[in-house]
Amino acid sequence: MIYVDSNYWIYWFDSRFPEHEAASKVVEEGVKEGILQSPATLMEVAHYFRMLPKAQYDELMDALLTLSTLRVRDFDFELARLSVELLGRYAKLGIGGRDAAIVATMMAEGVNKIATHDKAFRAIPDLTVIDPIPDKQRRFKNSNGFTALLSDARGVSFLAFVTFPFSRLAPDGMQRTKGGSMFPMQKTP
Repeated sequence: MIYVDSNYWIYWFDSRFPEHEAASKVVEEGVKEGILQSPATLMEVAHYFRMLPKAQYDELMDALLTLSTLRVRDFDFELARLSVELLGRYAKLGIGGRDAAIVATMMAEGVNKIATHDKAFRAIPDLTVIDPIPDKQRRFKNSNGFTALLSDARGVSFLAFVTFPFSRLAPDGMQRTKGGSMFPMQKTP
């Protein structure tokens, strides 16, 4: 069994990503062996695709939630306590709250493999990170001469947001779309 992080689901479902091919092989192998998930990761995937037309969103999420080898571990009080403990232990390694909940879910279920492009997981002892995707940052240049970061340092990508029309650049350096989504922008040299 393997845990599949949200970035791999997104790369798998969204063929526009250059990471799609590599992620697809990993996810498809995971489907064969069994996939463990937490509700939080499923919500991250749903959040990413939430702006799709309703029928497309429903079809995509149904495809994920009805995988025959998907096991979703409920987030109960025991798992919450373990997540808080792991956050305290691994925060300095770059593990955040949702990441700690993922590690806690894996530990509670005896799973030690994770498909993720999030580099912080590599520092967790006894965890095997499956990530054949090369490390590089992708940028998208819009007509205003700005470049949107499509992958942050953890490998989380934002391509779906930059496909919406830009409305303005806010004073805080965050680009806002009509739907209010934000992502960091940098002036193109």
